[in-house]
Amino acid sequence: MIEHEQGITYHRVTLGSLTREGDTVAEISGVDGEGIEQTQVIRVPAGLPGERVTIAIEAARQRRPGKHKRRWRPGPPRAWITEIHEASPLRRQAPCPVFGTCGGCQLQHMEYEEQLAWKRAIVDHLLREVGRFERPPLLETVACDNPWHYRNHMRFSVNRNGEVGLTARGTHRVLPLACCPIADEQINRALGVISQVPNERPQVLIRCGSSGQMLIQPQPGPEVTERLAANGLDIRSDTLEERLAGETFRIRPSSFFQTNTAQAEKMV
Repeated sequence: MIEHEQGITYHRVTLGSLTREGDTVAEISGVDGEGIEQTQVIRVPAGLPGERVTIAIEAARQRRPGKHKRRWRPGPPRAWITEIHEASPLRRQAPCPVFGTCGGCQLQHMEYEEQLAWKRAIVDHLLREVGRFERPPLLETVACDNPWHYRNHMRFSVNRNGEVGLTARGTHRVLPLACCPIADEQINRALGVISQVPNERPQVLIRCGSSGQMLIQPQPGPEVTERLAANGLDIRSDTLEERLAGETFRIRPSSFFQTNTAQAEKMV
């Protein structure tokens, strides 16, 4: 089934396998201008294998006037699910209200145990394909006790109005947010404050530790810092302390550190 709008077509399809990026694939058959039948493979976010859905496909962008022809590369067509006719038994309700539009998460709509199995299958496949293992030496998968509110480090974009959020999938458009279900609750408390005031472009970085200390860049002004403190947040200017495996680490905003401290504790 194909319906048309300006620049958008609608197709009823059965979704195929998941890619390594977490998208499903859909095959769209049609006839080109010369009467030759062709099949186009489209990546569809927020779907699951075997689901019967209607998808919208927006044609790939054309080169804008003045854009240097040699440097311009056409992007893939954008697709999204408009209606689910038969859902997968693996589907769950994503807790994030902007899931599917936001570019941050890919699998919130899949049961957590199935996410682990999918990730394990990818590792197994790569070890066989690239590493040439006949029997990949995979250890048991270590699951999170709680797969939500675990990220101790978030980098938010800021739009022209000074609103903080995350970018929409495949675009530079900022989705303003006051909370995020994968961010540590400390970060969400901070986000609840800074989402109410104008912020400097292009980004706001928030990092927190189990010590209760927090780093925010750019560093907020005195009034915002006071509001953050009133919400129980200990804002530091240079470094924060984090404990892992009985050791204390001093972390700067630019430092690399595991974003899931509780899970890192299990792994060491």
